[in-house]
Amino acid sequence: MLKQRLNIATSLLSGLFFCIMGICFMTNKLEIWNWLYIMLVCGLLGMIAIRFFNIIVNYHKVHHRILQFLDVIVWIILSCFSLAEPNLFYSLFPRIIGAWILLHAIVKGIVFTVKCRDHLPGKMNSFFFLVVDLIMSFILLFKPTQYYELISYGIGIYFLIYGGKNLLEFIQDLLPDDFGSALGKKIQLAIPPWMAAIVPVWLLRMILNKSEDDIAKEEFDTVKADIPVDLEIMMHLAPGGPAMFGHIDLVYHGTVISYGCYDPHERRLFGTLGDGVVIVAPRDEYLSNCLENENKTLIVFGIVLNSNQKQIINNRVLEVFGKFVDFQSDEERDQQGLPILGIKDDYISRVTRRVHNAHFYKINQGIFKTFFVLYTNCVSFTLQIVRTIGLDLFDISGIVSPGSYYDFLNHEFMRDKSFVISRKVYTKRDLPDLKSHIGQ
Repeated sequence: MLKQRLNIATSLLSGLFFCIMGICFMTNKLEIWNWLYIMLVCGLLGMIAIRFFNIIVNYHKVHHRILQFLDVIVWIILSCFSLAEPNLFYSLFPRIIGAWILLHAIVKGIVFTVKCRDHLPGKMNSFFFLVVDLIMSFILLFKPTQYYELISYGIGIYFLIYGGKNLLEFIQDLLPDDFGSALGKKIQLAIPPWMAAIVPVWLLRMILNKSEDDIAKEEFDTVKADIPVDLEIMMHLAPGGPAMFGHIDLVYHGTVISYGCYDPHERRLFGTLGDGVVIVAPRDEYLSNCLENENKTLIVFGIVLNSNQKQIINNRVLEVFGKFVDFQSDEERDQQGLPILGIKDDYISRVTRRVHNAHFYKINQGIFKTFFVLYTNCVSFTLQIVRTIGLDLFDISGIVSPGSYYDFLNHEFMRDKSFVISRKVYTKRDLPDLKSHIGQ
């Protein structure tokens, strides 16, 4: 009960804070930027104090002490530079935003090219927003001090939307269950992309650096209601490779549905663009392979559905499966005596060898025919199935990442009125239980 009240209070206070910040950005533009500069300097000084304190406290435990001291010296230099050159903050910040918008323009250019190639609708909209982003980025990069009002309004609107979302959640938590579930069917706002990128790395470090007792104390494996789950959303974490930034799979009726750029012969742009491939495999075998052979850690959220939601998901899955065409891994082709181009060390070839009854498909039409890591990625594919039951997520940047979707699911799990009812982390310690289920 206390935890529920704390969550409700957090929604109210964070909602009010972000709404006030949004109003300040739109009305007191100069004052808020001065306040941000002061906060930046205080933050840098606080960072120095914390890092120096950690070195002193953990002096005998810390390795590479020279690097640690160099790190502190770098932060000191940054602080001194910020104090000596306050005008640099006011000229540099718009340019950082301009560079960020330029990156988004590049992404929109790739999306526009993919839409033209795959004959998808919305090409003109993509081209229009591409041009708008290019104009805005060049304005901010080359004439930054003239457009502080534009930046202030943009940040203010974002904070107002984010704060309004939290206030709606506060209202939902106070209303009776029927009203709360009706309000639950809304679009959620994702955390900023730079935060989402570090979430998977932070999660893996937190889990692997803790002992079994510590994990138990943190109650990471938690069930809100002792009832069977109907659907699961699984996040992959890995110390290296593409999964280092997370990967999302859907599990329905004991079957994993995993979308990614899995065809090793149709990858471009350093593996970020290629044919969309779907893996359909038995849940426990797939999880066991990820843990035992792929050096992954998995976080699984369990979701309970009512009868209407089950019917919606069934229809949506059937609709998605209707666009699948059979695809074979190099390992399957080699087993059938067919010619192959690779050395059978790609991901789906390894899955073929280790997961029985795994099947692979390509998508023959629609937006997910082509995988692009910053547009039609694993999260977007999962969202097309689950958004109809209130698990949608929206990011103003247009990029929904595994980290942002984990943050959303974890937030929903912590709330009282949510059908995300369980959260469990799977490591190699869980292999015996998974393998016993496979044998049943």
